[in-house]
Amino acid sequence: MFHVTHISTAKTWRGGEQQIYYLMNHLNGKINQSIFCPYNAVLLNKIEIPINKITFNKRGSINILVARKLKKYTVENKVDLVHIHDSHAHNIYFLACILFGLKIPAIITRRIEKPITNIVSKYKYNHQNIQKIICVSDAVKETISPFITDKEKLKTIHSGIDIDKYSKTAKDYILHKTFNIPTSSILIGTIGALTNQKDHFTFIDVAEKILLKKEAYFIIIGSGKLEKEIKETINNKKLQSRIFLAGFRNDIPTIIKDLDIFLFTSIFEGLGTVLLDAMASGIPIVSTDVSGIPEIIENDKNGLLSKPKDTTNLASQVLELIENDERRNLFIKNGLLKINQFSAENMAQQNFETYLDIIQ
Repeated sequence: MFHVTHISTAKTWRGGEQQIYYLMNHLNGKINQSIFCPYNAVLLNKIEIPINKITFNKRGSINILVARKLKKYTVENKVDLVHIHDSHAHNIYFLACILFGLKIPAIITRRIEKPITNIVSKYKYNHQNIQKIICVSDAVKETISPFITDKEKLKTIHSGIDIDKYSKTAKDYILHKTFNIPTSSILIGTIGALTNQKDHFTFIDVAEKILLKKEAYFIIIGSGKLEKEIKETINNKKLQSRIFLAGFRNDIPTIIKDLDIFLFTSIFEGLGTVLLDAMASGIPIVSTDVSGIPEIIENDKNGLLSKPKDTTNLASQVLELIENDERRNLFIKNGLLKINQFSAENMAQQNFETYLDIIQ
């Protein structure tokens, strides 16, 4: 068995960390794996499979001592390949190469749809030791392609989810009970960190427009730095009895089933894996048409797409789904058919095959 060391520097738990968790679980037994991450990373405590865990104290985006530790570990443990999972992890690997002579090849997973404009970043991505750049969507691949000298290094591997965990979960009306929402009422929700990227302010504006025409309830699931501002916006619009903040939740596969419609207002996404969660759960989707999202949602086939920040159209689309059972059921049916393309098992297998191409 060959040995792959994953590097992740995130301390929190978001979509990228979930993908690393899925990847390592599905590769368990196929290869030797180790994880190189901060001692207080949430991911560290989530990992249940028997692997080596090498930890460090994350202090900023550049740390020479951590780079030296990576070089020492990978050489002493005969690591065959390094898998880089975020930009700060890339910095650690890059420093290990240029300062300490690390020669072990690496691949990078790129999860964000942003051009690589920084000169140093361009050099890092085009470094001779980087064998593959895995993009989580074609949109990400197209965005960074102009900045990569060897286009053959670019490869799309869509993120995946544990489909059974979502599709086989029953509806328990947990959110309805928690927030005193009648079970007969329409519940429209979203899931995502409370950041500018997810644009929850548009979600609130859309909710306000819908409530002028239809009685419904809305819920925002997630935590983040904009929580106070979002709460103030809801209160200023006097919508606190209709829009609820559920905070960070560990029971997403269960509570997502409580939603009647999933409304996603993000302004950019690598792929938008939370839409996969909704689709696998049989929840009809209205989403912004940005980045990799059209690779999941085909407009008017398994969901509805709109321009970002177009509150009028987004509200109209949600109202259309509320009123039209036939369209809603069609999107659910087509979504359940399409979701099989996005299994975590398939994502892991494609990564495994990429490893083999490099090592053999």
